[in-house]
Amino acid sequence: MKAYHDTLEIIKSVLRTDKFVKTISVGNIYDVDLKKQTIFPLAHLMVENAQYTGATWIFRVAIIFMDLSSKDREDYIFNTQLSVASNLLDKLKRGGLKLQLVGEASLDPFVDRFDSAVAGWTCTLSVEIENDMLML
Repeated sequence: MKAYHDTLEIIKSVLRTDKFVKTISVGNIYDVDLKKQTIFPLAHLMVENAQYTGATWIFRVAIIFMDLSSKDREDYIFNTQLSVASNLLDKLKRGGLKLQLVGEASLDPFVDRFDSAVAGWTCTLSVEIENDMLML
């Protein structure tokens, strides 16, 4: 089964093309060294759950889009990181990626989170991918 792996790889491949993303990480956010200033802007992916429908898998994914923050940069960061999220969501909504956005995405802004001077958006979305086990 490749559905989990393919889901993450498709999302990462879209994010890699965005000029406002330098680093992409996956897993527990607390395993990422957020004190390392050279990793920003950062997109961090976390799969929250999976739903098996038979023909497909639906994954609920949280993506944290963030950059180093200061008071004079917050609006800039909110704008650029929302742009990254919007580009990803548009591509997932249009289809053609083997991965389809299900329903609506939710985005919540944040400032000074994770004991670091970062700001950005947490985007929670659901995506659906074909169950490749049916093809065996």
